[in-house]
Amino acid sequence: MTATRSADGGDVSESWAQVLADFEHHLAAERDLSKHSVRAYLTDLAALADHANRMGLSDPADLTIRSLRSY
Repeated sequence: MTATRSADGGDVSESWAQVLADFEHHLAAERDLSKHSVRAYLTDLAALADHANRMGLSDPADLTIRSLRSY
C-alpha cells in the first residue's frame, strides 16, 4: 500500500488520504465551515490516521472500539 503525507506531516495510506480528502470536501463545501474549522477537524483526523497506521491499521474500515480508545 502506498503511503502519502498527511496534513500534520505523518505518513498515511492511500485509503486514509482519500478519507481525509473526502471529509475536507464535506466540511468545506457541504457544511460551509471556515478554513480554520476545517483545518482543526483535519488535524485531529490526520492524527487518528497516523495513530491507526502505527497500529498496522492502514484502512479506516479496520478501526475498532479498542483502537479508537487507544487513541
